[in-house]
Amino acid sequence: MYDSIQLGRADPNAADAVAVCLCDGMDKLPRALEQLDRSLGGVLKAMIARAEFKADRGQVTTLYPAGRTSRAGAAERVYVVGLGTQE
Repeated sequence: MYDSIQLGRADPNAADAVAVCLCDGMDKLPRALEQLDRSLGGVLKAMIARAEFKADRGQVTTLYPAGRTSRAGAAERVYVVGLGTQE
């Protein structure tokens, strides 16, 4: 169970889990997520470039940055959440 949910810039050092929300049709990673992506070894950019994550509404992929905890912070999980088509 989660103690709290906080909205804002992703800070993997301040949470056990981080949720990243993406819209369908994105062809590049939003600038606000670049630092998090670097700490994860570029996996978010790669998912978008390869169209591995479609960002359909309700789609969720869980990433486990094991072995990257020193670079990705304390977050044990990163949830990539699809929001569907941006209106």
